[in-house]
Amino acid sequence: MKVSKIMTTKVVKVEANTPVKEICRVLISHKVSGVPVVDGENNLLGFVSERDIISKIGERGFLNKRALEVMNKEVLAVDKDASSEEVTKIFMTNPYRYIPVVKKGKLVGIISRKDLIDHLMLGYY
Repeated sequence: MKVSKIMTTKVVKVEANTPVKEICRVLISHKVSGVPVVDGENNLLGFVSERDIISKIGERGFLNKRALEVMNKEVLAVDKDASSEEVTKIFMTNPYRYIPVVKKGKLVGIISRKDLIDHLMLGYY
């Protein structure tokens, strides 16, 4: 099955200039452990996880830093036409909880481990 049939399309995301303080609020209020970072045209630029934020806590002006300064720029994303098998392999070999889904570089969704498990369980129940 294609990722586009499983992914979440209402993605919690931030823009590159979003302050870390606001990113923390977003993570807490939406109960997620990371968010994609996009530009004004919804192009995927990076991903900010709790780990990325925690790694910067001791730095001067930490809460005033922007997403662009703390995000991971080497983001593993999948195309919306990728298969659920491809995504399963990624989750099995990487510590990721979420994988951004793109179409021509633009963020169109996100898939989580939970989304994949929900999909797999539908075949059994």
